Amino acid sequence: MIRFLFMVLLYSLLIVAQEIPEIPASGDWIKLESQEWIGGSLKAVYLEKVEFDSYTLGHLSLPLSRIRRLITRQNVTLNARIETQAQMWYEHIPGYTRAHYGTLDLTDQTAWIKTPRTSSSVARKMIVSITPYKQRETEYWNAKATAGLDLRNGNTDTTGFNAIAWLTRRSAITRLRLDYIGMLSHQNSEETANNHRLKQKFDLYMTRSLYLTPLTSELFADRYQNIDYQWRLGSGIGVGLYDEADFEWDLSTGPAIIGTRYHTVEVDESLYRRSWALQIDSLVFKQLEYDVAARFDYRFTLMDGSSGGYRHYLLNQFSRRLVGNVDLDLSLVWNYLHNPIAASDGVRPQKSDFQLLLGIGAGF
Repeated sequence: MIRFLFMVLLYSLLIVAQEIPEIPASGDWIKLESQEWIGGSLKAVYLEKVEFDSYTLGHLSLPLSRIRRLITRQNVTLNARIETQAQMWYEHIPGYTRAHYGTLDLTDQTAWIKTPRTSSSVARKMIVSITPYKQRETEYWNAKATAGLDLRNGNTDTTGFNAIAWLTRRSAITRLRLDYIGMLSHQNSEETANNHRLKQKFDLYMTRSLYLTPLTSELFADRYQNIDYQWRLGSGIGVGLYDEADFEWDLSTGPAIIGTRYHTVEVDESLYRRSWALQIDSLVFKQLEYDVAARFDYRFTLMDGSSGGYRHYLLNQFSRRLVGNVDLDLSLVWNYLHNPIAASDGVRPQKSDFQLLLGIGAGF
């Protein structure tokens, strides 16, 4: 009997020792449901997913529900919904969140945020996102640019130079994206292709996955589609369906207004037209292998029949890592307009344009 009691006491002491280990004074640490501790660096908490770089296991993407405790030595930005009754008028707006800054100690029920002078707490269920606190503005940004050979079949059959670039700024509660794609080509000293598309999208996160888009805009020009320039202004609402280390998928929709000036038109037709529109955007990023990634950027636009009816725009980009941050990129671009506007000579551009782009890309 005494031996049995001794074994029970020894086992209890071992459990306590596992429950309360001596956590090193450096690095970030997560504790799993299995009582295991993993050291490394916290990258983000979005959509109930914890992105964590482990010292020994590499990059991990774990459900937040499996994390018993999370301790950071680095300062973080914690974005949480308001749970108290005493609020300013603007804090009653649905989805309003408040940011907290400091080191983090997340337990089963509560998140403690500490600075050298203050300490505050947030209920775990109210957390929207957590990101490392950035000391420099450049740490919020990442970008990539690709340039190379273009093979095009459609309104023109030619070769030329092309460029694809994107720039993103992401914080705990906002995201700004800028995208550019362009092509310039000559054949026998004559211009055969000249098109450019610049897109902007600003998102404001209201919950873990829901965000508002106060402003999205686009500038587009392609003489060989008979478009001198086309502008677009819109807004909308979106949802992050997935936000993991190897798979991201955003879907958004909203109204827009589009203005188009054509290069030439038939007699008695208007050179400039404007239309209300409904746009649907889908952006997918997938890490297929360690050194292979795919990006799918799609937009559907429904507009007035006199402005073209509806349009599809699709950019598929596959990247293969060569060395460091340098990739070999293969991109397919599809641009479809259901009802192209005829030029002054009565010739109507083809509905679909395809571009196959091969180039070298670099990013940070």
